[in-house]
Amino acid sequence: MDTSKKEINVKEAIDSNVKNFLDDPKHKAWEQGSWEFFQANSNAKKSEYCTALFNKQGNIVALMGPGGSYKGALLAFSNIAEVANGGGKFPIPEKPGTIELTLYQNDEPPAKVKAFHWDLGQENLVGDEKPLIVFAVPTIEAALETMEEKINFRLEYNGEIIEQVEWHSGQMAKQKLQACLSGK
Repeated sequence: MDTSKKEINVKEAIDSNVKNFLDDPKHKAWEQGSWEFFQANSNAKKSEYCTALFNKQGNIVALMGPGGSYKGALLAFSNIAEVANGGGKFPIPEKPGTIELTLYQNDEPPAKVKAFHWDLGQENLVGDEKPLIVFAVPTIEAALETMEEKINFRLEYNGEIIEQVEWHSGQMAKQKLQACLSGK
């Protein structure tokens, strides 16, 4: 046994690793929520399929612009973290379809709406579920008009909250989305 090496203090090593993890910018972005901007189709022309995606601890809300022959916009929700951990109440569809939900946004009255519902995960692979709920918005302009700095979204399905996420930095996201939509 080599006695010339310093003894490791396990508690200090663990504490140091935890502090490094908690101070990591990627962890902070995940914990506090952050935006990503991209075109949601690899063959997209400039100004098509522009997407602003907000992710806070696996709770995702995304706003997607028109592309191809589709002239509307989409507002999508997923809760990947809870589903991956086998928890939560986010419904996992057996097949693509529509469901009726109640959508709450900030202090506005709730709206009962139908949404598209499907699973982006691999078929027949238990544990790889990636359920997605998507609301059709008539135009991207209508979607952009309602973007506020902070919006607290809540989705209820069969009387239970299945998703709750509040985005921040909505005006910055709106500007980036507008830039993409204008071809920049």
